[in-house]
Amino acid sequence: MSAPAKAPAYTPGPWTYRPGVEGHAGYELNPGIRGADGFYVATVATDCPAAFTDANAHLIAAAPDLLAALRECLNYVQSDYETAHGDYGGAQPTVDRARAAIKKAQP
Repeated sequence: MSAPAKAPAYTPGPWTYRPGVEGHAGYELNPGIRGADGFYVATVATDCPAAFTDANAHLIAAAPDLLAALRECLNYVQSDYETAHGDYGGAQPTVDRARAAIKKAQP
């Protein structure tokens, strides 16, 4: 029997991007990423071009989904491709990058 799945150490997704808005007393609130619980996960710097701010925010908001998809892909490759071929062949550099990215996302 396998061990129960450990809960993620990060705020569960989905995460959503909320563009900057004018807050109380006219203060500008930075664009932010909120978790499913409604709390801020991150705010996004606004001292770069607006297109970067928007793109960075969308990338951060997609992080939990991207991590889950990468884990699923890697599990598929490890179970299916390795079973059929014995190794990863030309895909080894990609598998290594996927493992490194997953490790980077873990505390």
